[in-house]
Amino acid sequence: MIGSGWLLGALYAANAAGPASLITWVVGGLALLVIALVMVELGGSRPMSGGLVRWPFLSSGRLVATLVGWGIWIAYATTRRPRPRPCCSTRVRTSSTSMRTASSPRWALSSPSSSWC
Repeated sequence: MIGSGWLLGALYAANAAGPASLITWVVGGLALLVIALVMVELGGSRPMSGGLVRWPFLSSGRLVATLVGWGIWIAYATTRRPRPRPCCSTRVRTSSTSMRTASSPRWALSSPSSSWC
């Protein structure tokens, strides 16, 4: 998830370790770069569906692939999806003084006004 937590983590690390905490960010970035390059190479050499589980199966066996698969499933199952927001109001003007919502009975809705989004 994208949020400000990673910024606060960097702040707390910088307060605790000082400028040396930047070294951990560089080392972590290099490790993720290596992992990304390995994933790109595997995707190019063995383009098959289910690569995130299939590649550990081919390299390390059934147990590792099972653990990776369950880990991915748990990560997907516990990630909360954001709720979609409507792009415009669902209110329709029925007269100059009253407003009805779109969930009102159809007979209560009037023709659309000129202020649609």
